[in-house]
Amino acid sequence: VRGSLPTGAERFDRALGGGVPVAGLLELHAASRDAGAAAGFALGLAALARRNGCGDGPLLWIATSPSLREAGRPYAPGLATSFGLAPGRLLL
Repeated sequence: VRGSLPTGAERFDRALGGGVPVAGLLELHAASRDAGAAAGFALGLAALARRNGCGDGPLLWIATSPSLREAGRPYAPGLATSFGLAPGRLLL
């Protein structure tokens, strides 16, 4: 995969010029009350990227204190079972 990773959501991919950029840092920001939805979206993108050959390095998770209070930290067993991501690769 080069350049961008198509998500399958046509309008979203088109707005991003073909999909989510695979090189560099991707930042997602949501209001604290939406932190759980944003976390699920971010983990879904990470899982999609891994399935499409975008590397198997660490996943860096940076969160604000309010979002951690609202949604908590990523749950290690859920990373593996729900997203197919190795919990040991998560850097929080």
